[in-house]
Amino acid sequence: MWDLTVPGPHDFYVQAAATAVLVHNCPTYDEALAQVENVDVSTAPNKAVFYSNAAAGNRARAIAFAQKIGGTTLEQTPGGQWLESLDPYNLYGPARADALWTRLSERYAQGASGEINAFIRDYNPARVWAQTEWDTLKANPDVYSYRLHY
Repeated sequence: MWDLTVPGPHDFYVQAAATAVLVHNCPTYDEALAQVENVDVSTAPNKAVFYSNAAAGNRARAIAFAQKIGGTTLEQTPGGQWLESLDPYNLYGPARADALWTRLSERYAQGASGEINAFIRDYNPARVWAQTEWDTLKANPDVYSYRLHY
């Protein structure tokens, strides 16, 4: 057995007999939490699209709307794609995954500008939209208009 510890997240191949195997070195929770502060979650003015309650169809509606206007949901940013690729709910558990997504969502809302769109039909007041994103957007001086889709 070999210790293949590599600092930071890396993808690399390991030769296993005659087969090359792609290995992904996942960051620890603390490393992921630190990385959340640095990943790119930017979006162009008037192009930030938010949603809450994917089970109500809001994620699909938000993605379709973002495609229509050339907008971006958090998961479509490089930072959102990175966090999704980690599969944090399986890797770190629900509480820690929620903490990662909450902070990333807060950064996304802090960087939004112009008019934002949010798909919030049947949103859960205990989840990220109501607990973090909405207040962050209202405090953001660069956001001047909110279109809430129910």
